[in-house]
Amino acid sequence: MQMEYIKDKKFIEHIRALITDDSTHDAPYYNITPSVDRFGTTHVSVMAADGTAVS
Repeated sequence: MQMEYIKDKKFIEHIRALITDDSTHDAPYYNITPSVDRFGTTHVSVMAADGTAVS
């Protein structure tokens, strides 16, 4: 996905409309195809400029 597409206002509004903060959705809602070959673990840590972090 190219950066220009990610910054497009229509794309942003589309993604914003998909976000719900009171429920979860089945996999098809997210338009993803899980890979059978996926295995292992993933860990993500994010730190903000003010020092707050989530992991």
